[in-house]
Amino acid sequence: MSVWWEVEDALESIIEDYERVNPVISFFQDDKARRKGLMKVGPQTGVGLELGSGPGNFTPMLCEVLDGPLVCLDYSERMLKVGRARNGEHGVGFVRAIFEALPFREGIVSFAAGAY
Repeated sequence: MSVWWEVEDALESIIEDYERVNPVISFFQDDKARRKGLMKVGPQTGVGLELGSGPGNFTPMLCEVLDGPLVCLDYSERMLKVGRARNGEHGVGFVRAIFEALPFREGIVSFAAGAY
């Protein structure tokens, strides 16, 4: 087994724990920090890309500032499955890929964001 697969397995095994612990380890500033960043960027138009969307915690916030379609990208099919279940009502697209090899034509994405 390669090191990458070990990392992937570890990340997928902690989805529920990560979401429960993330607010605590950020001193309950996680959503506040995400919203503050989006306020600085302001409203966006065009195609949005959420990098490392994971289980979809940040997705609804991005939908609030984006006038256009949003694509959530993550390497993990399990993470994307959770994100789809949570954010299906937002009409979001989901793509399994890695940052190092984005499956999009140049210039198609107008806005990209990612959050922990």
